[in-house]
Amino acid sequence: MIIMADTTFNRVFTLRHRIIALILIMIASFHTNVYSAELSSVTVVGKTGIQLIAQDIKAVVATESADVSSMLHIIGNGVDKSVEAAFSYTTVSELENLNIYTDNDQLKWRSEKDSDSGSVTVSFTVPCPPKDEYLGIGLTFTVPFASGKYGVEDINFSWDLSPAKSWAGVVKDSRLTIYLRDASYEQISSINPEPISRDNNRIMWQKSKSEPSETVVIAIMKDELYYTLATAGELIEKDPANAHAHFLLGAALFAHSLSGDSNMIEAIDAFEKALSIEADHTGALWFLAVSYHLNDRNADVKSTLETLVSLEPSYHCEHRLFPKALMNELPASSPKAWLDLR
Repeated sequence: MIIMADTTFNRVFTLRHRIIALILIMIASFHTNVYSAELSSVTVVGKTGIQLIAQDIKAVVATESADVSSMLHIIGNGVDKSVEAAFSYTTVSELENLNIYTDNDQLKWRSEKDSDSGSVTVSFTVPCPPKDEYLGIGLTFTVPFASGKYGVEDINFSWDLSPAKSWAGVVKDSRLTIYLRDASYEQISSINPEPISRDNNRIMWQKSKSEPSETVVIAIMKDELYYTLATAGELIEKDPANAHAHFLLGAALFAHSLSGDSNMIEAIDAFEKALSIEADHTGALWFLAVSYHLNDRNADVKSTLETLVSLEPSYHCEHRLFPKALMNELPASSPKAWLDLR
């Protein structure tokens, strides 16, 4: 789902919001599913007659981590004395401060990592309440996020609600709420499925009397990319002939495209537009040469580097949106040295 004006939230867009919404149309076309963290609801290992009445999951998502609390309510059936339960996650490192408990006790847990997928399964034994009595099961933990190979990738967070249907019967109420601690709602570059409600930076999905089947996926753009896109969009709106604004747009789209396998067409278009206005914009020339290189346009790489060297022989890119990790992957870190290798 693209972040655009819709009737669901009755959103009133400012100029900045409209500009960013149009830019995000381009971004969503090459958004990928490389997650900073993947998590799932609690499932039952094997069969059980115990019914999950409700699950209420809250995740406070920040730049480097998410603080998660999950509460489940089950009802006893008079037969099962205990059930084996589990949930899984995939993230850059182990969950921090994991705590699992019931209304009465702390529960011991164990974890096992799949060497092939990298997924970790956390298992624990839940004591069942007497027939028709309720028991609350709580989980709290912190999820660390990966910074990404280049440091500019989106924060991607997913939660699989479907394991809740492994319990007996129908879940009366299943709710997932995400709170954006550091980011604004407009920084979301992808969200699926559509939430049922939003209140400022609180986003909620809810199902009643059903078997939850959705995997909620949300991607949040890094602050620097978001604000660069916003600035570029506003400058272009004011002056379409502002070469540096088109360069900023291209630089942000270029950096964001490193999240996946985009061909960077939109970024290339922006750099070429900047150079059509200001042919000696050295930053646009460098970014364009690298974009051509990543798209195997070797003849264009050579001609663009030659132009850049003729303007500034000792040019070296130090732009904040050009990842150092990417620089290490190029044939050379300066246009002159790169040409000398050809």
